[in-house]
Amino acid sequence: MLALNAACGGGSDSGTDDKAAGPSTFDGYVVADIVITDSGRTTYFMAVPELSGSFDNSGAVELAGNAEVESVGGYVFGSDTEAPVWYRYSVDTAGEIAPAGEISFAAYGWANIDYYNVFVDEGLALSVNTSLGEGIWWDPSALEILGTLDMRQMLDERFSTELFAPTVVDGRIYLPVRHADWTNYAIAHETRVMVVDTESREIVADIEDPRCPSSGSILLSPDGFAYTMSDGRNYSAQMIARATGAETVPVNCFLRFDPADPGAGFDPDWSVDVPSLTGGREVVTNLATGAPASGVGFAQVMYEEEIDGEPTSFDFWGQPFSKVWRFDLRQGSPSATLVDGAPFTGIGFGGHAVDGVLLMGQSTDGATSDVLRFDPDTNTATPLFTIEGFFTKAFKL
Repeated sequence: MLALNAACGGGSDSGTDDKAAGPSTFDGYVVADIVITDSGRTTYFMAVPELSGSFDNSGAVELAGNAEVESVGGYVFGSDTEAPVWYRYSVDTAGEIAPAGEISFAAYGWANIDYYNVFVDEGLALSVNTSLGEGIWWDPSALEILGTLDMRQMLDERFSTELFAPTVVDGRIYLPVRHADWTNYAIAHETRVMVVDTESREIVADIEDPRCPSSGSILLSPDGFAYTMSDGRNYSAQMIARATGAETVPVNCFLRFDPADPGAGFDPDWSVDVPSLTGGREVVTNLATGAPASGVGFAQVMYEEEIDGEPTSFDFWGQPFSKVWRFDLRQGSPSATLVDGAPFTGIGFGGHAVDGVLLMGQSTDGATSDVLRFDPDTNTATPLFTIEGFFTKAFKL
């Protein structure tokens, strides 16, 4: 394993810290995973020469909790879930990982780094605190804070606010917004997307629609539209409805809007229910893609006959009950097809784009993940490597 176990240090109240190590010189990849046990969650990442073989976490960098791992400008970044700090790392030619600085948001009253972050490029990133309704713009290269973004309009006193799977295309950040009350088992039935301009660093649109539950990530298509597919918050909206005996169970669907004029909102005359494309089967994960402007994405589709019992609690997530399907929106009329070679799997952590292609981890026990390459043109899934825990991300250095 070509990785050095570099433990994270504590955060400081200053904006920046040690910047000694320069950008990475390693010719290879960084892969990340999360291990879930009865005592909690731990995030790991490591340097590997190629995306093949089998990887464990014996020599990986360890981050507490459900941390974020990102890479930009030749560096790797890891978030702290217990302090408002981003840690930066560099990987040398031998694959050894060393600290290369850090940046803290403690002066802004943040307690930790949320799981809501967008790395636009080597000079611009946005981290969002959904409890405060505040974003912080910062520079990953200089490790400097650039300013804040007032996002209090996304807050709802009835629910906690969640962001999910941001998309960055042509100078715009598309942020799906979701509201949930996990104490009282409720999810707002709405599709909501906040659009942020990276040049002005301002919110330029905040649109919502009551036809579908829980917006997923945005997929732009060559037909000129931006699409979102609701996933019920990984089927949680449907699960809650079934568990509480609701009269109707929400149906996931596609909506679209014009990315040139997002403020005009979702097209009121267009929507497509997902089960109408899949022979009656419901989608259970977010629509992921290797290229956000390609019009092609992948998501897991439920095979309810494979579930032991009823999907009325999160226990069903760990069962191998779903397969990945391709959703093609390039012609403006969605179609869905089962991916050739896709195995049955449980719900993990979605997929991640590497070199314009989507990689997704498939796991039936959470102990290890088989990571597959999903080809949008051939609609095939090809095994690449296995990794300990749940696969989350991979980056080319």
